[in-house]
Amino acid sequence: MQELQEVEKYEETKEKSKKYKQKKVRSVLKNIRLVFGLTVLSMIVFMVGFAVFTLGFGHMSYTTLDDGTYAISGTNLDKMEGKIEISDNKGGVKVTAIADNGFDSATNITSVIIPEGVTYIGKEAFSECTALEIITLPTTLTYIGEGAFYGCTDLEKISFVNSKGWQNHYGIGMSDVFSSPKEAAEYLTYSRDEYYERKN
Repeated sequence: MQELQEVEKYEETKEKSKKYKQKKVRSVLKNIRLVFGLTVLSMIVFMVGFAVFTLGFGHMSYTTLDDGTYAISGTNLDKMEGKIEISDNKGGVKVTAIADNGFDSATNITSVIIPEGVTYIGKEAFSECTALEIITLPTTLTYIGEGAFYGCTDLEKISFVNSKGWQNHYGIGMSDVFSSPKEAAEYLTYSRDEYYERKN
């Protein structure tokens, strides 16, 4: 009788041990699934975030100039929208120019801030940006290319932080026009074949 009880007790202990091990295995598998799920989720979030950045808002492209600084332009321009604030450097290298046709026909941007340090705005850099309303130009700017703002039909203000010394390629002074953000916008919206330089 006692032997039978011991056998039954052994079998009961064995069964409990088996169930415990099965529970541990299920717990480990559950943790593995959780970690794997979080990893996949993180990857999805990263990829979605990257897609929003590159496709939803567009991004910038940089070209090295002869002096080692950068000219900047936009890519995925049809995806750019709202306010655009251009960086003054990329990896510690200064941005000194807006490339020719750099943001041409970016029809969803509404305002642009160009940082100090930029000296050059290229030909047709912002032409046909039909939703663009306001743009701010830095004191360091010395050149505006032909048709840089041509066709920006909603443009209300071009703010020259330094409006003195400007003239067109005929040598005609433009400082009076450029001192008024509204007049500057009206003038440059219809200017297709003139370029402008600041001489002082």
